[in-house]
Parts: sequence; structure tokens; C-alpha cells
Amino acid sequence: MKAHWLLSSLAGAFSIMLLSNPAQAGRLQSWQFDNNRLTFSTDEGVQPRVQLLLNPTRLVIDLPATRLDRPRVNQPGNGTIQSIRVAQFDAETTRIVVELSPGYTIDPQQVRVRGTTPTQWSVQIPTPQLTQTAQAVPQTVTPTTPAATQIGELRITPDGLFVRTQGATPEIQQRWEDDRRRLILELEDTALSPQLTQREVTVDRYGVENIQFAQSSDTPPTATITLNLSDSNSDWRINATNLGGIVLIPGHSVTATQRPNDSRSLTNSRPDPNQPATIQAIELAGNGGQLLIRANRSIANVNSGWDRSSAEYQITIPNARLANNAAQPQANSNSPFLRFRARQSDTNTVTIQFLPAAGIVVGAVRSTDQAIALDFQGRRIPAQSSGLTPAPTPRRNSTAGTPLPNVNNSRISVAIDPGHGGRDPGAVGIGGLRETDIVLPIAKRVAELLEQQGVQAILTRTDEREIDLEPRVQLANQSRANLFVSIHANSISLSRPDVNGAETYYYTDAGQDLARIIQNNIIQTTNMEDRGVRSARFYVLRNTRMPAALVEVGFVTGAEDARLLSNPNFRNQMAEAIARGILQYIQQRF
Repeated sequence: MKAHWLLSSLAGAFSIMLLSNPAQAGRLQSWQFDNNRLTFSTDEGVQPRVQLLLNPTRLVIDLPATRLDRPRVNQPGNGTIQSIRVAQFDAETTRIVVELSPGYTIDPQQVRVRGTTPTQWSVQIPTPQLTQTAQAVPQTVTPTTPAATQIGELRITPDGLFVRTQGATPEIQQRWEDDRRRLILELEDTALSPQLTQREVTVDRYGVENIQFAQSSDTPPTATITLNLSDSNSDWRINATNLGGIVLIPGHSVTATQRPNDSRSLTNSRPDPNQPATIQAIELAGNGGQLLIRANRSIANVNSGWDRSSAEYQITIPNARLANNAAQPQANSNSPFLRFRARQSDTNTVTIQFLPAAGIVVGAVRSTDQAIALDFQGRRIPAQSSGLTPAPTPRRNSTAGTPLPNVNNSRISVAIDPGHGGRDPGAVGIGGLRETDIVLPIAKRVAELLEQQGVQAILTRTDEREIDLEPRVQLANQSRANLFVSIHANSISLSRPDVNGAETYYYTDAGQDLARIIQNNIIQTTNMEDRGVRSARFYVLRNTRMPAALVEVGFVTGAEDARLLSNPNFRNQMAEAIARGILQYIQQRF
């Protein structure tokens, strides 16, 4: 007998209520969108959750406990439907998004969700209708191949306009039309980001009535930014930075010797106290023990601290611009950081972020009239390098092969959780490489190293047996472990051997610090690609009562990672890095 479940609506958002047992973990096997009807199937029973979200208007179908064993899919729509996207929203959820074209909406009460079986579903979407306030806007065509650059949001700043970009720095061709009342910027190999929901924006500042964004259907596509002006005598200075943005600054009236297409600096040769400071150089001083930021004038109101979203240290400099030719330090084996970047986060703010190397302690930010200094604890910085009082900072050396921290008097216990096991081998990658065959020996070696340094290690499994998630969490909680570390190996489609690298996840603030220290040690010890520290709602992270982290030691589907993870010597190296991170965290927190 065919079962039907209908969609109910409430306050502009809606969800479906299903009268069946909780679904087991499964995979999205297939999906199709045709004539406003989405059909999909999974290999295990699933309970979809559907909701209508605004700005932009989109129908979101979440499939809990379902994985997508392929890269993100983005399919162009049919006019009123702008696009259909399928991606792994988080480790436990596959998300299908049907985004409507700008100006269109649907009645949620007319959406019909039906399940012919627990694994076969369809979502019928009513014909989208124009909203009452909808205006005609240029439509875009989703390119069939990715563009080198994407155009994001538009910001109106105190000095002009700022268009955020991602990817490569675009080359801009500009021309004037309509007796200089229309300035057109063309950017080759550039597409409009899905986050750019408004294709026509009213400005009414700087002589700009509105700005229009459009995109060609060429391969690669060309994006067009059109400024419709009320003043035909204005001049504009256009500059695409390599830090993710296009700066548009209004100038003065055009004279016979001043052409509209002249390329000029955005800063004057003599600093104006009413203008933002120019960051002229960012460098390591004192043999790498101090980060020195130099400007052309006084810098004030500098903010610094840890960025929770990226686990990086961040310095924010307001009322400042980054010079196009400003020197920046590069991360290498002798640097006090694993990665470093400085960018113009908006027209008048410079943001500097870096991920410290393992063992590096970041000191306080100090400033003089035209410089900012940040010390790394452990090194001596020559006073003449910046005129600032030196502070001690550590020297970064490779930790591989050096003694592990000893915490014999700590009385700490750590739960080590090798993922999967038994009938559940986890991910299977290149050459049949199985996740469980990697994580179990790593976990057992981590436990051994911790025991040698005075830490009680509790393994959730010691052999090839299948254990559900709940018993793993119960063991950690009931044993009153001080820390919990779960060890896994990552995977993606076998058609993507180019995807490699280690990453570590957390759920709580305390877990973030643990994850960051472990990740830093992995990258420094193994020299793997750093995929960073990320927040996730994994069951074992949400339900353990102590600081917890989940380590992904690499991709079994990655050509480089699979080669490394197949090597017992590398697995021992990985275990040492994880153990070192745990011990460093214990030294700092207990």
C-alpha cells in the first residue's frame, strides 16, 4: 500500500512529520529534478525535513543520517527556479536546496512531499509566482564550468563602493556609455556567486543611482558590473586587489589631462590625517620572534584575539588599507605559524590571521605611532628592530622524534575512540584501503604513548568489533575521562584523488582548544595539507561531557594520503602527533 505524507505550514516555514521509526545511517543514491518535481532515493530509510527559507527564497530538504558520496552538485534551473544544489551539509545530513529566481516565491501549503517507500521520495513544488514587489532584474546563467573568480556582496562604504570577490584577482575592462552616464566593468572568467541575491541595487550615493550585476552564458563566463550615474562628469578609480575585492572610489570632475581610464593609487603620497592609514609592510623581526606591522601614520583601536570560527589568531586594524605591494611573511618550516594571510576585509579595515605552529604561545599586541608588534613567547627580539620592548618567544622546531611531554603527576585519563570497526569498516578508498585498518593501530599507539607519559588511556575498542556511537559515549562519560579523542579517516569520491589533508573537529569551546593543539601538531609533524579546525555536530562530540575532538587523519580516497596511511611508519608518526597534542593540552589546562 502506498503511503503519503503531506506538508504542513506554520509562520512561513514548514516541516514534515513522519510516523515511522528513526532512520538508520544511509546514502543518497540518486536524485532528479524535472517539471518542478524533485525525486530521490536512499539505500536506507530516511525521514526528510523540509523548510522554506527567505533571502534568498529557497526550499531546503534535509536528509538526516544520510551521506553524499560525491562532490557537491550544482544544477541550473528552468527560469523561475534558479538552481538546484546537493551537498553534504554536515557529517550527519545531506541537504538538497531548490533556490528560486530573484522576485519569485511559492505557497508552502501547496508543496507536496510523498514517500512511496521509506527510501523513495518525491517533492512536488507549485509553480513559482512573482512577488508583488518583484522588479525586473538581469537574469544570470549558471556556468557549466567553474569560473576563476566569483563576485559576492556589494558594500557601500564611507569612501565609495566595495565588491567582495573570491578566487583569482580579476582583470577589469571598463568603458563608458550613454554620454558617460553609464560605467560598465567587464570581468572575464568571472561568475556571480549564489550569495549575491540582488542583481540590481539602489545606491543613491556618490552620484550612483543604482548598480546592476549580470553574467554571460559563455564558457568561461564574463560578469558585468554596470554603474548607472546621475552625474556625467564624475571620475572613478577602480582597483581589484589580490585580497578578495574590487574597490571603487569616486574622484573629481574629468579634465582634458585626466582620462577616465587612468590607473592611480588609492592613497596620496602624503598621508592625510582624515584618511585611513596605509599598511605598508608586515614582516617577521628578531629572527622570527616578532610580527611587525608598519603603517604610514598612527594606528589606533586595534583589536586582537582568537577567531572561534577558524581557530586562528586575528588582528583587526580599523580605518586602514593594505598597500597593494605590502610585503607579507610566508609560512615555512622556520616560521612561528603554519599559515598566514592579510587581507582588506572591507574598504577601511585590514584583517590579519595566522595559525600558530605547535608549541608557539602568542603574546600581547603592542603599538607605537606607526607600528604594531606581536611577540611569540620564547625568543628574544632585538630592541632596534621596532623600537618596542622585546619579549621572549619560543623557537619553532620540528617536534618529530623529540621527547613527549611528561605529565606523570597529572592523574588525567583520556578516552581514545577508534572509529567504526567489525562489520562497519568505515570508508574504503584507493586499493581497498579501509578506515578501520588505519584508525585502530593509530589509536592503540596513541594510548600506548599516553600511558608511557603518565596518562591513563581508555580505548573504546581494542579489536575489530562493531560498536554503536552511544556505547562509546557512555564508556567515556561513565569512566569520567578528562578528555575524549575520536580518530577517523576521511573519504570523498574515488574520482577525486586530488583531495588530501588532515582536519580536526570540535563542538564546544573547550573542545576547540583541544582540536587546535592536536591539528597544529599533526601538520607540523607530518607536513600534510592543513584542512583546518572546524565545528561539527558529531554525536560523539555533542554527547560527551568532557572536552572532545574528532581527528580525520587523511583521505583514504586521496592519492597522497592513501599512500601515507598505508605505511605503518607514517601511522606511528601520526599517533605521536596526536599524543603530543593531547599531552600539550594537559600541560596547559590541568
